[in-house]
Amino acid sequence: MLKRQDGVSAEFSQPLWSTMLLSSIMNLRALFVALVVVAVAWVDSHTVDSDTENWIRTLFVQPRTLKMRRELRDTPRENLQNFFQAINILKNDRSLKPNKYDALCSLHAILMDIAHHGPNFLGWHRVYLILFENALNQAVPGVYVPFWNNTLDNSMSKPSLSSLFTSDFLGNGRGLVSTGPFRHWNTPHGLLRRNIDQHGWLMDNIDEANVMSRFYLEDITYPNAMNWSNVEEMHNNVHVWVGGQMSKIESACYDPMFWMHHAYIDCIWEKFRAKQRANGIDPNLDYPLFSFGEKRHSPNAPLGFGWLLVRHAIHDYFAESFYRCAETPSCSRQRPSCGSIWLECDFQREQCVTRPVRKTIWGYGRIRGRFSKIGGRKTFNRLLKP
Repeated sequence: MLKRQDGVSAEFSQPLWSTMLLSSIMNLRALFVALVVVAVAWVDSHTVDSDTENWIRTLFVQPRTLKMRRELRDTPRENLQNFFQAINILKNDRSLKPNKYDALCSLHAILMDIAHHGPNFLGWHRVYLILFENALNQAVPGVYVPFWNNTLDNSMSKPSLSSLFTSDFLGNGRGLVSTGPFRHWNTPHGLLRRNIDQHGWLMDNIDEANVMSRFYLEDITYPNAMNWSNVEEMHNNVHVWVGGQMSKIESACYDPMFWMHHAYIDCIWEKFRAKQRANGIDPNLDYPLFSFGEKRHSPNAPLGFGWLLVRHAIHDYFAESFYRCAETPSCSRQRPSCGSIWLECDFQREQCVTRPVRKTIWGYGRIRGRFSKIGGRKTFNRLLKP
């Protein structure tokens, strides 16, 4: 029997090989569990050290209860703090080289050709998010990855004034990150930095509507999707908008914004899959057999994790057995509240948008009675009036 590492929470069920074989959901669960007793398959002779490989095996477990991923501004403060704490525990855990967080992030660069520029983009990142969420739960039980719906910020007149880029959430958005839960982080690509709203652009409601207007996976992914419905291309622009480590594939994961951004893209995909079911299309079988582009994206190519193949990552199992996506807060003239102090209702468009913060000579300031320490000084600014 696979022994758990010390500190693994009872949040997890028994190792999957002892429980999933009892399931009737095809053979995918049995395949997924097999990954905890075989070496992780790294393609193209890329390797990780044996300690990292052994730890990654422990992440292939199914939680006892489903996680409910919520929008970042809609996440209860305690849950959000637990999420930040879990990330920092992984970052400071040097039982692996250089630490557990960076070790897991390195996979994104190692397997980048499998994970990008093709129809496997969505499925690969879904499995990757699950492994990360399981790693967080080893540190702090019950944690889930909130999603960052960046359309809420794009709806602002100045997205750079988003409250996300304060110490209450993700820290400053320009220059070295010196505030917030990830302040002064060092990464294999230098000190963590951002350069928001200088290049690229955020997504808007039209982008999501364009994705939802299509019917098949190949209609929204490379190499066949048109630019206006290509969800990977939309996601790329947001990476560039954040800047810093987030702007390049090989370094993006080292900014924790990566996970929240991808959680949102994943929620869009799950909404797309629900539409497919409503239209009689089985999303479990919706992988292009021939028009997949590079051979690394062929349905029977290795996913990069043990025996899993590319086509396995689109199976319902990876959503139905691990998490759900909550709806992004909404409002109307009849329901004016967005349910969060960080959001306000745009009555003209009848949608929730991020409440902006004032900018001071020192940086972005205080939100609703909280001091934000910016550039070594304390500011005291109020949210802009609606």
